[in-house]
Amino acid sequence: MLPTPVDDSQGGVDLLFSSPVQSPARLLRELHADPDIQAQLEAERERDRAFERVRLAARGGSTGVLSLLSSNARLNACVLSVARLIAALTGVLMVTVPTLLLLLESDLDVSFLHEIRQTPEFEQFHFEYYCPLRRWIVCKISMAMENLWSD
Repeated sequence: MLPTPVDDSQGGVDLLFSSPVQSPARLLRELHADPDIQAQLEAERERDRAFERVRLAARGGSTGVLSLLSSNARLNACVLSVARLIAALTGVLMVTVPTLLLLLESDLDVSFLHEIRQTPEFEQFHFEYYCPLRRWIVCKISMAMENLWSD
C-alpha cells in the first residue's frame, strides 16, 4: 500500500498537524465547553453509576459461603484440586479392587496369588464377606431373570 502523495509546496504533512482547526487538544476543549455535550456526558456517567449500584446490590444479596468461595480464587483452586484428587483415588480404587478380587478368586496358580490366598485375613474376608455377597448378588440376578421370563 502506497501513501497518499502530499504536495510539499502547500506545507505538506506538517500542515495537517500544525493547523489550529485540526488540533486534537483544541477540538477536545471545544467539545467539553459545549453545554449539550456536557449534559450528555453527565447523563452517561449517572447511568453507569446506577448500573454499578444495581450490580453491587445484586452481588451483596448473595452473602454466605458461596459468595466467599466465588470471591477467593485461591480457595477455589484448592477445593478443586482436592476434589480432583478424591475423584482420581475413587476411580483407581473402583478399578483395582474388583480386579484384585477377580484375580484372587480365579483358578490362576501364580505364586503371589497363592500366598495371598493362604493368609488368614484373606480367608476371613473370603468366607465372611465375599461369599455371602456373591450369593446375594447371584440370587438377586436370578430373581430378576425369573421375573423377566415369567411375564
